[in-house]
Amino acid sequence: MKMKKIYYVVLTTFMLLLMQQTKAQDLTLASSEIATYADAAAASVLKSGNGVTISQVGTQGTATVTGTPGYVSLNNSNSALNLNSTGKDALTIAVSSGTINRIVISMASNSTTVEAGPYVGYHSSVSAMGATTATTSSCNLTTTSGFKTPADYTYTPAAGTNFVVIVRGAACGATVANTQTVRIHRIDVYLNCTAPTIGTSPSTSTQTVCQNGAATALSIAASGGSGTIAYQWYSNSSASTIGATAVSTATSNTYTPSTATAGTKYYYCVATCGSTCSTTSGFSGAITVNATPTPTFTTSPSGSTAANTNVTYTTQSGQSSYVWSVPGTSGVDYNIVSGGISSTDNSVTLAWLTSGNKTVTVGYTTSGCASTSSASNTTNVTSAFFYNKAGQDVTQTSSWGTNTNGTGTAPSNFTDDGQTFNITNSGATLSGDWTVSGTSSKVVVGNGTAAVSFNASAVVTATIDVNNNGTLVLSNTAIPTFGILATGSTVEYGGSSITQVVTATNYSNLTLSGSGARTFSGTTSISGTFTPGSGFSAAAGTIDFTSTSSSQAIPAFGYNNLSISGVDGKSTAGSSTVSGVLTMNNSFTLAASQTILLDSLGSMSSTAGKTLTVNGTFDRRYPFNSNTFSAGSGAMQIASGGTFKASGRSAGNNATPTQLTFTNVTFASGTSGGTLHVTATAAPRIPTAV
Repeated sequence: MKMKKIYYVVLTTFMLLLMQQTKAQDLTLASSEIATYADAAAASVLKSGNGVTISQVGTQGTATVTGTPGYVSLNNSNSALNLNSTGKDALTIAVSSGTINRIVISMASNSTTVEAGPYVGYHSSVSAMGATTATTSSCNLTTTSGFKTPADYTYTPAAGTNFVVIVRGAACGATVANTQTVRIHRIDVYLNCTAPTIGTSPSTSTQTVCQNGAATALSIAASGGSGTIAYQWYSNSSASTIGATAVSTATSNTYTPSTATAGTKYYYCVATCGSTCSTTSGFSGAITVNATPTPTFTTSPSGSTAANTNVTYTTQSGQSSYVWSVPGTSGVDYNIVSGGISSTDNSVTLAWLTSGNKTVTVGYTTSGCASTSSASNTTNVTSAFFYNKAGQDVTQTSSWGTNTNGTGTAPSNFTDDGQTFNITNSGATLSGDWTVSGTSSKVVVGNGTAAVSFNASAVVTATIDVNNNGTLVLSNTAIPTFGILATGSTVEYGGSSITQVVTATNYSNLTLSGSGARTFSGTTSISGTFTPGSGFSAAAGTIDFTSTSSSQAIPAFGYNNLSISGVDGKSTAGSSTVSGVLTMNNSFTLAASQTILLDSLGSMSSTAGKTLTVNGTFDRRYPFNSNTFSAGSGAMQIASGGTFKASGRSAGNNATPTQLTFTNVTFASGTSGGTLHVTATAAPRIPTAV
């Protein structure tokens, strides 16, 4: 059941002007809900609004007064109102929309002494009151004594929507004295109202938008009710009217939610007829506004940085779509020491190679919202870069200059911090041992473009970077500290008749030349070309071929542990031995006419789903008294024309031959299929199938 609610219509009626100094009242329409009766010298005396029509009845004329209008004199001698002998005037209020709930008549105060009275009457019809006279019973008069305090009189019509207000200076049937005044402040007419019906509430679909982005508009459809429908939208942090806040600018049936502030809001609308007859819509779905992220650097260098010094830039972790801006070219203006500047990196450590102001910025995306500003850091790289003079001894400071051809200011020494000595011009020589010390100081071979070779024929104590197309030849047993070995760089261990220890690190190209021995330990990773020379082998350590290009070849060499990584599709480029573990992380091919000899103490390990395709010969030297072989979790396929050779088997103390067994090894079928070749001092039994 809907509750009836009420709004009112205000009638400022004709009143009495007794004193010139009386202040004028506002007699205009205050809102669409107000109908006003206004007595003014130059204006219409009757105004209507919101379904209320006001008209005069009887023989009364239009009130005309002089002076400042505020109250209109109503007395027996005021011919302007043409009052009859009983001193009454009347207004009829007709309501075309809605029904009357009640009428309140407010009397005005007066500062003068007046005769007894006045009398205000009201009735449901003019005919019941009488056109020119009225009796007490028909007038239904209510009286008050004096005007010092306004008195309010409330009348509730018994039925109907029209009624009559009678203003008199005396009781019904009595004559109004010339000095009698009647003043009414206003008449309020309260109407019953009907609330509108809401047919369509706001969409319950959720929305997620970025701060200051565009949300989808919400709307309702309301109809019916008494009078014009007004709208007011509300927001709340939950789907509840309790604690909701009115949106001051949202006063139509459609509203686009604000996205200026991050958070989650629910919206609803109240549709109102009059002042109080309202209907509340359903709630919208959650409108979530995600904050625009503001990236900052949590770690960054100070205002001044020495060249070749590692500096770290770190922003907030756990975000997405990082966008880095680093000035210059990698390998020329800076080197990435660790981390990175990809879309998934929140931290990078750089070593600046050139001087000047360096500004690094980063932005990112949070919850689908991209930052509109970036974290920014500017550091001034203040360091000395020196270049060698072509064909001169690099151990002399006079062989260096600040210009790329070696001219310009020479360094004072090789011990200051932050110095970079770039060997970019050919023919650099060493007259003896050379030490470059000082924090963050280093030697760089090559400029990343031209082919430059530097032969460390003496002991070089320094950190050395090698750029693309640069070659560092090591001709003695003292191996310098490697910095960055860029893609396309080459390190050559080229000593003669000496033993050189190959540093376990990540090489692009690795060359063994000269004579003597080369010893390995740990893992030596090669992403480019391995040129093993002749007469060398690895008695320890692992050599891992890590290129992501299938064109990387596995050359002939005596490996301890051999690992194939990076990408499928690589192939051997000669016959090799493996005395330790053959590790197959990616599929590769043993080429025709080539052999891999897996020594008796060796084994094979492989990743599931990876296959060694044997087009040449895989020679397995079986351990003493062993008959089994496993290709690991992956597979070995002896292709047509390929051979699995079981060699070196000795029965030992086992006088009874046992059967060979294979795990994850298959042979191509057919007359030209894969071959099992068994050679042994004590022949094993051949399996019926593999």
